Amino acid sequence: FDTLQEIFKYSLQGEIIPRSLQFIEYDKSTHLLCGLGDGFVLNFSVNVDSSGEVSAQDPLTFRSSYGLGKHPIRLESFQNNGVNNVLALGDAPSLFFPWHNKLHISSVNTKRIDHMCPFHADGFGNSLALVANSQFYIGSFDNLQTLHTSRYSLPNVVHITSVPHAKSLVALLSSTPSSPSKICLLDSQDYTIKDEFIPSSNEIPNCTLLTTFNY
Repeated sequence: FDTLQEIFKYSLQGEIIPRSLQFIEYDKSTHLLCGLGDGFVLNFSVNVDSSGEVSAQDPLTFRSSYGLGKHPIRLESFQNNGVNNVLALGDAPSLFFPWHNKLHISSVNTKRIDHMCPFHADGFGNSLALVANSQFYIGSFDNLQTLHTSRYSLPNVVHITSVPHAKSLVALLSSTPSSPSKICLLDSQDYTIKDEFIPSSNEIPNCTLLTTFNY
């Protein structure tokens, strides 16, 4: 990572552009999931040598592919009851999760999810914040991998991010063709707006990310 020198390249067939990557680890195994622009997800196993390091000669082995609709796939990771999971977002949302030492996939009982982030607050432990069709939801998975959601009247949401260092806050973007885009901070209990920022008229925000810099 010090030189950013390329050490391996896996060539995908065709002209479809990869859109998202996520690692998922379980039982000392690691898989790399790749979401494509045509609605497919590719599954690779990460190979390690006898010393436990990633193999320099053959780091990836293709395992399988999954067709999950027709829209581009975005992959988001989270933990459910301490277990690593990956949610594939798109027009056919699906959950990748480990079960009995194997990687399984399960369809989600909702037609579409546009954005997702882990969400933990009083009354919503081990939950997810979701955006679907410009609406805001709080959801969680049960032991049958069924997603249960509660809908909140916050229309025109285009992206959402939780604020882990301030668990009472949620950050979201709101945008409509007839009004300026907004970056809003909401109270996670009653979803009232605590603060908001309106960019200039020629700026259109598309996503948010929380990060910390050490100066």
